[in-house]
Amino acid sequence: MNDNVPQFIFPSSPAPRSLYVGAVSREAEVFTPVLQVAAKDKDGGQFGEVRYRIVPGQPSAAAFALDPASGQLRTNGSLLTLRGPLRFEVEARDDPEAADGFNTAKATVAVDLLEQHHRMVLVLADARPERVKNTEQRLLSALEAQTGLAVGVERVTAHAFLNANGTLVVDEAATDVWFYVQDPETGALLSRNASRVQRHILDKNATATLKLAVSAALQATASEVREPLEQPKPKVVAAAAPNTWDAFPYAMVAIACIVLVLGIVGIAYLCVSWHR
Repeated sequence: MNDNVPQFIFPSSPAPRSLYVGAVSREAEVFTPVLQVAAKDKDGGQFGEVRYRIVPGQPSAAAFALDPASGQLRTNGSLLTLRGPLRFEVEARDDPEAADGFNTAKATVAVDLLEQHHRMVLVLADARPERVKNTEQRLLSALEAQTGLAVGVERVTAHAFLNANGTLVVDEAATDVWFYVQDPETGALLSRNASRVQRHILDKNATATLKLAVSAALQATASEVREPLEQPKPKVVAAAAPNTWDAFPYAMVAIACIVLVLGIVGIAYLCVSWHR
């Protein structure tokens, strides 16, 4: 008997939530993963199987697609002209082959659009990117516990820094974790200048506490929290146009030489003609 309704499973950190929050770069390519929704049904067999979909008729969801089996939300179009957070409803239903008699449940999704002023970088001085990637969930838990905000990781890369000459150098033995934070209740991304970000992450004392918590959780040295680096662009200096008056004397000398040569040739020709 199909007597149970699917129940969505929401993240419980940093506090119990009633919606799914996620972020994606405004320049993201089509089919970029954004977030994962999940639901469970207590019924057995086909009655307990769950399928997902975006509730139809929501303009805010037009740029996204939801995998019916896995519940993974991906981009499905351009985000360049959109304004976030984008809120829409998704649905989970059980007994997917039934024409009637099935049960459904709905949940709200909030996706904001990630820009440069949202991004922060956590540096792990003695852990390689592959190791950090394997412990990403522990990292997220530590960050959320310390900040009280929803935290997302955009990417995990080898550590990059600028040397004394201003050249970008990559250290494969260390890691840069590119992350962002969102309001867990609205899904809105918070800028680095936001008061909550300054108070819980970028303030000197907050940064020290955050580094200790991450170092303990990952057994690696969190050495820095900063904004992304921008490699200085080389200065382009336009070549000075030659000054016409500066070149004038050289032109006169060249013309005089040409006249002199032509004069000598003319005199020689006259002499030869007279001799004949």
